[in-house]
Amino acid sequence: FGRGLVSTPNDFGTQGQPPTHPALLDWLATELIRKKWSIKALHRTILLSATYQTAAADGPAQKLYGAFTPRRLSAEELRDTLLTLSGSLDLAMPEGHPFPKGRGFSQHNPFRANYEHTHRSVYLMVQRIQRRPLMALFDGADPNASTGQRRLSNVPTQALYFLNNEFLHTQAAGFAKSLATKPDRDARIQHAHTRALSRPATPSELANAREFLTAYTAAADETKAWAAWCRVLLGSNEFLFVE
Repeated sequence: FGRGLVSTPNDFGTQGQPPTHPALLDWLATELIRKKWSIKALHRTILLSATYQTAAADGPAQKLYGAFTPRRLSAEELRDTLLTLSGSLDLAMPEGHPFPKGRGFSQHNPFRANYEHTHRSVYLMVQRIQRRPLMALFDGADPNASTGQRRLSNVPTQALYFLNNEFLHTQAAGFAKSLATKPDRDARIQHAHTRALSRPATPSELANAREFLTAYTAAADETKAWAAWCRVLLGSNEFLFVE
């Protein structure tokens, strides 16, 4: 839901805030015990609840958990979604990272390694001294501190990520390539909307996509045009936010 029943997750003591729904908290604790301490089972219970499945709404319903609160994809969710759309996500468990060959790391010669792979983001190696650019940009947890609740920022560099980042370009190209299995342009547009936004394109969106692709193909080949249009779709607020 984007926030906990206690608004101060790093302080459950006398200086912290009390739970907003103590009866619900007691029931969830009882359910956790009844389900043999399975966090996955508790997640399933929450995700299948009527409240979680209710559409987002403004007003007091959000504060009282009467409706879902819109939230942005986390850094890990964003990376995994991009890999899924491009068809590159590897659901298998990866092997351990190789130990670096170098020795004698110091303040002026720190250990820095960035092991790229297409497995889920939960398997990304985390370094305390060097955060991954994607994780840092989209408010990933700071490994140097206890992060009970992540901050939420909205800065121009996040929009620029969808225009210039190499990883994003690669996944958008893979997404565009997967659309080639559809018979015609309109079918590809509709399929892209369904996969990225979980809904079909509206008539105006369909017309705008046609206009974009026609103009782009006049100056570049069709493959690049589709990749560019996919970047536009992936850069939309509707893709980035869950409602």
